[in-house]
Amino acid sequence: MIVDFKEKLKEIGVRVFNSSLTLNQVFSGGKQIEEFSQLEILEKIVRQYYIAKEELDETLKAIEENDIVEEFDGLIDVMVTVPYFDYLLDLSGIPQLKEVKEYKQLIEDSKALLRDEKINLDVLEKCADLIIENNASKYTTNKEEFDSWKTKHQRHSCVIDGVTYYYLLDENAKGRKHDDFKNVDLSWIIGELTEEV
Repeated sequence: MIVDFKEKLKEIGVRVFNSSLTLNQVFSGGKQIEEFSQLEILEKIVRQYYIAKEELDETLKAIEENDIVEEFDGLIDVMVTVPYFDYLLDLSGIPQLKEVKEYKQLIEDSKALLRDEKINLDVLEKCADLIIENNASKYTTNKEEFDSWKTKHQRHSCVIDGVTYYYLLDENAKGRKHDDFKNVDLSWIIGELTEEV
């Protein structure tokens, strides 16, 4: 069975986007994005633009340097940050924001990057699953586990759909990792892609 590239990429993108919504809701104290005021959404748009732009730039640099591991990590980061940025623009209620040159360019460049049909979607999907799982370990529903986290950051909790989530924020209310947080290891990509050649 031949899998359509666009459909498969869209499926991966939806899973990644949904995981980013959960992560952002937890780090926002359980508040759904629709509950924010227009001013709060505008502030989030500015912050998210810089986060997404940095991820896109890092990914393009990895591609230029032929750093396969960072390229795939970056592709997922772009799939997390740019659609969330675009979502915030839609929620702002100000359609003109989509026409801001820098914002429009970021979205167009990200879409162009992900349209490259040379991307190995099986590897991208495996990376997405690992990164989604890894991002979910930035918070927990286990109080004992949370109490064991070593950190200098502020401890917080929130309730979403009857479930208590525990997480860390820094002094700027940015979600943070605990000291023992393990980053996802994508070094296996090199072997998997080398086998194909």
